[in-house]
Amino acid sequence: MKETGCEAKAETAVDQTRQKAHFKYSNYLQVLVIIKFRNKTKFDQLLKTMKKLIFFALALFTALALISPQNTYANERLAGASATLVSLSDNKNIALDTRVKAIENVFKKHNSPLVEESRYFVEYADKYGVDWKLLPAISGLESSFGRRLMPGSHNAYGWGGGHIYFDSWEDGINTINKALAEKYVARGAKNVWEIGPIYAESPTWAVRVNSFMNKIDSEYVRLSTFAITPTI
Repeated sequence: MKETGCEAKAETAVDQTRQKAHFKYSNYLQVLVIIKFRNKTKFDQLLKTMKKLIFFALALFTALALISPQNTYANERLAGASATLVSLSDNKNIALDTRVKAIENVFKKHNSPLVEESRYFVEYADKYGVDWKLLPAISGLESSFGRRLMPGSHNAYGWGGGHIYFDSWEDGINTINKALAEKYVARGAKNVWEIGPIYAESPTWAVRVNSFMNKIDSEYVRLSTFAITPTI
């Protein structure tokens, strides 16, 4: 009988312990519900922030994946237009090239008459192995992107003091890219800092041209990064 009494007491103690545990667990759930309810706005904001971060990460990853390692331009620093003057050559439709769109956008911001000629800057730069940003940047410094020049000269680059006339915009772009390749790059002037002292007398020429190159490059990076918008 004594053992039975002890067992009864033990069972009673276990039941009481279970009841207390159940009560604490119930209270804990209630607290969680209350916290979640009170912080619903913060929770929603946190969720939106996380979605934005995931979206940006995917977009960045996609853009980097799209930049083919065989393209020599990928070896330049994305924000460093002062890097070695190299070109990207391939057989894709030049009109769809992101570089062309980057030049177009910069020209449009400055109300340039060269907007429709943007493709030629990339086409002839690739042909002669010149940095595609260089001549558009020179036009920005020498003629405010083609808005201030000798009428009918198609010379937006200060070539020959701005007094040399070309038959068309394309003719000028072709001629000067070829000259840059043969008279500058081929002779060891491989960046804007080395070209500057030969191209112009002004000691600030290279600095100012480099500034325009960086603007074009920044636009190229922006377009490349957000070329594809993933859906979340």
